Amino acid sequence: MADSIDLEKKVKFLDKKISQGETLLKKLLYLTIADVILIIAGIIMAIFLQEIFIIIGIAVAVIGVVVLILLMRNLNDLKKGLNEYMQRRSALSSKK
Repeated sequence: MADSIDLEKKVKFLDKKISQGETLLKKLLYLTIADVILIIAGIIMAIFLQEIFIIIGIAVAVIGVVVLILLMRNLNDLKKGLNEYMQRRSALSSKK
């Protein structure tokens, strides 16, 4: 009996972590879209504007690329973690 209660607590914990991970995944995807827009805006500034705005546009685009690389790294780590939690949950569910 205590074993089944412990199993239920573990499943609930994993469900909570999966839900939090999916929410975080959505936020990261939205940030990725916003970052791509930032990169495009920087490139457009560098191409069409004059003088100091060229430097600002290039800087914005470079910062956007760096942020995009960091987001992709975190996105991949998050996907791996979510897959691990889902595998654990399915393993626990099969024990029931």
